[in-house]
Parts: sequence; C-alpha cells; structure tokens
Amino acid sequence: MDYSDKTDKTRRTMSDGLQMGKLTEEALDFVKGTAAKPTMTPTPVSPPEPPPTSFVPPVNPSVSDLYQNRLSTELCGDDSVVVPGILSVSFRLPASLATQLARVSATRKLKRRRPFSQQDIVAEALRAWFHRHGYLDLDRG
Repeated sequence: MDYSDKTDKTRRTMSDGLQMGKLTEEALDFVKGTAAKPTMTPTPVSPPEPPPTSFVPPVNPSVSDLYQNRLSTELCGDDSVVVPGILSVSFRLPASLATQLARVSATRKLKRRRPFSQQDIVAEALRAWFHRHGYLDLDRG
C-alpha cells in the first residue's frame, strides 16, 4: 500500500534510520547480530532460610468482611463449606428497565441516598418481590 498521499514525512531506509555511519563499532556489532555474547558465571545458590519459629500463616478475610452489605453468608450443612453472600448473575432486561435503573442509580448516588448501586437496588427489588409472593422471609436474607 502506498502511504505517500497520507503522510508528509519522507520515507528512509533502515540504514538511514539507524544512522549507521555514526554508530560505534560495538553498536554496529549489536545491530548486525555479531556482538559477543556475554558469558554468564553461575552464582552459588544458598539454601533457603527456614521460617521463624513464631511463624503465623496469614489469615484470609471472611466473605462477610469483604462484602459489607445486607446479604448474609450462610453456612451449609456441616459448616465446612461457605457460600459467599454475593454471586454474579447474568440476565437480560428490557432496555427501558435497564435505562431507568441506571438513571435511578445515578440520581440516588448524587443525592447520597441508599441504596444507590444498581446491584443493591436490584437485590432490594427481588427481595421485596420474593416476600410479596411468599418465597422469602425478609428476616433471613
């Protein structure tokens, strides 16, 4: 493709671009690929230091510490599996609802009225719908 009509810069060769005449002998050898390869001397490896005797492994924060909201963390059965309080869910909404949700969320955020995040507004609306239709006790979740 001819770029001459799209730019006012003059094209030059690679040699002109590198200014071969002005490079040092070492730089020319590098560009040509004839430079001496550096020799690597092995450095002695010392054994790793043992951990201090008072080593305490880091504690992972609980899910409820990470997500400070009204959603609870529930323990399943034998208390060995923790179900996080927030899950990612994907679904489609009519465009008018999505637009209205974004507008309401932004307006509430500007006025500093909670809930203002889209996530919290949708969670509150679903919770109310479940309660109204007898699927959820509001005290539990």
